[in-house]
Formats: sequence, C-alpha cells, structure tokens
Amino acid sequence: MKYKKISFDWDNTIAMSYMIDSEDDSELPIYNFQGYNEVLIEKIKEYHSQGVELYIVTSRKRSLEEYYPEDSVEYQLKRIKLDHIFPPVRVHFTEGDLKAKTLKQL
Repeated sequence: MKYKKISFDWDNTIAMSYMIDSEDDSELPIYNFQGYNEVLIEKIKEYHSQGVELYIVTSRKRSLEEYYPEDSVEYQLKRIKLDHIFPPVRVHFTEGDLKAKTLKQL
C-alpha cells in the first residue's frame, strides 16, 4: 500500500511520557519523560525518504508548551533531529479535544 499522508501522536507514540498531578500548590502537572520510540523514529525517517506527507496531531495544549520548554514538542523534535520533517505547520495541537476533526481536515 502506498501512503500519501500519515499522522502520528506525540505522547506515548514518538515520545514516551506522561503527566501526573503536582503534589504542591502548583496548578501545572509534572511531566515525566521516559524516552523515545526509536523504532517509530526510524519508520518516520523511512516514510519521509519515500515522500510521504507526515504530520503530528497531539491533544496537547499549545499554551502549556511554554511551561515545559525542554519537554515541548518543538524542542524535542530538534533534539531528535526530526524538526525538518515536522516544521510547525505539520504539528497540530487539538487543545485537549478529540483528534478526528483535525485528521479529517488533513
């Protein structure tokens, strides 16, 4: 099957991570990063070399990215050298909403 477009989730797909509630008075949750899915990263590079349009669709809230600068999608994409594959126009934040609407638009 020849793919034209493929989308990926970010958390627990490309980056293995999760959020937990803060135990102090902070309203911000604590971000726990566990590592990258290296198998999927290699697959992304393979699809990119075949000319497939690749996107990230995440339920993250863009407004919270500034509170976790080293854990932001943009920072992490640079760190794993995928930022040329996923420039900002290819990264979609659904702000906690379901992804179906965004995926249909893509």
